Amino acid sequence: MPANSEYPIVKDQTMPFDDLEPEHHYLNCEITFAHDALKLSDVILDHCTFQQANFSAGEWLDCTIKRCRFFKRRFSKLSILPLHHDW
Repeated sequence: MPANSEYPIVKDQTMPFDDLEPEHHYLNCEITFAHDALKLSDVILDHCTFQQANFSAGEWLDCTIKRCRFFKRRFSKLSILPLHHDW
């Protein structure tokens, strides 16, 4: 994953979890509910908020999470490999 995000930046948007695309940097976005399986790869989530409360049985591969809020969220059986974070 690029250290300084060479990925295209999507900023200040509200979008469904299903619309998150690999190799993108999401900054200050509000991510709404997923309608499909929670699979995510090669993204940067930076200061994002989530309406989705249940992330169980999902799969996040090579994602970077920076200062996102996950209060009162469930992550049982979520596969996160490898996880890069800056809480």
